[in-house]
Amino acid sequence: MTRTVCLDDDRSNHFGPRVVVRRHQVDWDDPAPETAKRAEAILFETPNQCVYVNPAVTITCSRPTANFFREVRKRQAEWCRRAGRMIPQWTRRRVSRWVGPGQTFSTKSERYLHRALCYTGILFIDGGIVPPCQWVKSEVV
Repeated sequence: MTRTVCLDDDRSNHFGPRVVVRRHQVDWDDPAPETAKRAEAILFETPNQCVYVNPAVTITCSRPTANFFREVRKRQAEWCRRAGRMIPQWTRRRVSRWVGPGQTFSTKSERYLHRALCYTGILFIDGGIVPPCQWVKSEVV
């Protein structure tokens, strides 16, 4: 796996906590397991921070700042465009096809987590999952 650290938003040091973006090589056959392992490792190591993960990037910051959310939205849009070119639309809509032959999800939360790990990304604040509809409420400007 290739990892690079990108400090595109280095000016954030002057306006608050540093936002760190790490890029990752994507496993196109099954992106969810590697993304989940990355999230678990970061949350185990430092649970009291903001973390956004998708198959292509990991973004961390000590607290939910406007710069953090700006970077999350930017990287999420990049990933969704890239995944949209690589993963057919019918596959993205039918999440159960990502699991493998004959396997299906048993609960709605499993479907949500798998889709988020593969396509939309997941935001964690202080170790808890924050759904996209609540991102604005979590943002501290």
